[in-house]
Amino acid sequence: MNHSLFYETFQFHHLSRRAPYHCDNSVGIRCHFLAHLERGRAKFVTTSGQTLQVEAGEVFFLPLGLKYHSYWENDEDTGAFSWHSIGFLYIPEAEEHHLQMQKIDATPEECRQIITICENHLVNFQSVG
Repeated sequence: MNHSLFYETFQFHHLSRRAPYHCDNSVGIRCHFLAHLERGRAKFVTTSGQTLQVEAGEVFFLPLGLKYHSYWENDEDTGAFSWHSIGFLYIPEAEEHHLQMQKIDATPEECRQIITICENHLVNFQSVG
């Protein structure tokens, strides 16, 4: 795979809002997301009716093409919600398996790694690795 094209298939974000928020992704998301909810709560409802509720401190996965609505609520103490997300296009052998949205059991160290990667915003060999 072309070196520069590979790096262009990653996105690192740290997002925060101070008001409840609804997002309509009913057309399907354009990449896979691994995310850490830092503050607040989120609920994801797929077009087929599956629901995933995420609380602060939890890590979750949303697969490429997933069609859903998300509902975000503020943390009561800070009045905001925020999350870190790693977006990527390729998972080896993903086409052979039907990936599901799900919570991921992550250690505190793994959560810190997600946060560090996302706050740096650099797509390079270290962050991708």
